[in-house]
Amino acid sequence: MKILVNIVFLIIIIYNLMKRKHNLFKANIPKTSIIATLLLLVVGFVIWYINDKSILGVITLLSATVFFISFFSAIGINEKFFNSFMANSIVILSVPYSEISNITIKKKGNSLYLKIKAHGYEFLQQYNLELEKEIIKFISSRLKPSILRIEE
Repeated sequence: MKILVNIVFLIIIIYNLMKRKHNLFKANIPKTSIIATLLLLVVGFVIWYINDKSILGVITLLSATVFFISFFSAIGINEKFFNSFMANSIVILSVPYSEISNITIKKKGNSLYLKIKAHGYEFLQQYNLELEKEIIKFISSRLKPSILRIEE
């Protein structure tokens, strides 16, 4: 059973990393996601040590950890889609520009935040502020002006 679980993790990891490869703009991985990944790893090692202590168990734990962080590393913007994490999906969701109802861009500290509304959900993505002009120019060329809102 663990082998099957590892194969599923591996397939989804590869899928998410392929999505990342095609991103023109890669979002920052949120600090909360990094902390959650480390917490998952620590709790997983404790459970593994108490219950399993097998090599396959460690491989499954590491696969699960990489699986978890692969969602956040694949978030970004490519030629045709916004790639975003959705809590009820096991893979990264690609949202075409035509299905976006609203995007709000906001600067905060050294980061640029994009709040994307599509499919009845809101997706929040964080980018380096240095990419602001490039991202705004890129998004503006693909969306109607009424969809994009820039806040100071």
